[in-house]
Amino acid sequence: MSQKDDKGIQRYKVSKSKYDELGTTIFQSIEIEKIQTKDANLTSFTNEINKTFSNYQINTCIRKIHFLAQTYHESERFVNTYEGLTTVPSNYKGGVDFQGRGIKQITHDMNYLEYYDKKNNTNYFKNNFKGKNKTGEGLTQYIDRVKKHRYPEGFLETLKKFAKKLSTELSYACDSAGWYWEREKINESADRDNVKQVTLKINGGDKGLAERETYTLNLKTIFDYEKCINKK
Repeated sequence: MSQKDDKGIQRYKVSKSKYDELGTTIFQSIEIEKIQTKDANLTSFTNEINKTFSNYQINTCIRKIHFLAQTYHESERFVNTYEGLTTVPSNYKGGVDFQGRGIKQITHDMNYLEYYDKKNNTNYFKNNFKGKNKTGEGLTQYIDRVKKHRYPEGFLETLKKFAKKLSTELSYACDSAGWYWEREKINESADRDNVKQVTLKINGGDKGLAERETYTLNLKTIFDYEKCINKK
């Protein structure tokens, strides 16, 4: 945009776009647990998302669109990687310490345990929990009930510290979402372009379905999906 000043000289003014106003920061949470400042930027996020895409076969336009739409919703538009609850519903296994974290919002102590195994090359979930717990029993309840549970002393405290990595370290926040996506075979639902089915696998119901559908449609426009070479 240009205009003449009081001396008749043409002056040019650069107009700021919405992108300029927002800048390149991301994950600007006010929660007590949040992504470290050094990684709260689009460059770091892009790098970690691309690693996640590569590691978990999220390798077509439609898979990437569904993954981004769902995690955008789960993280409240890439702001929060921690649910930030002081009290949690009774169905949260392990209680407050194992509430939602990461861009997918991993919840429940047994899910944290299974992801802990992946990142630490251990087999506690498979060998010391799965099939040994009662129906509907979480890890904390299992350890409290079983005297010979075969976990190291103080293991729950170790797991609680590990859980915080998902809310404070960007690599864990993104990778945990990819891990869950692969575990639940969500690529199959994404391939069918079925937002409702993807949402069911992500949160066990249809909470926020309308927004998730909107984000999916918006991303199809952003990706220019109909012209995408690697469409499906």
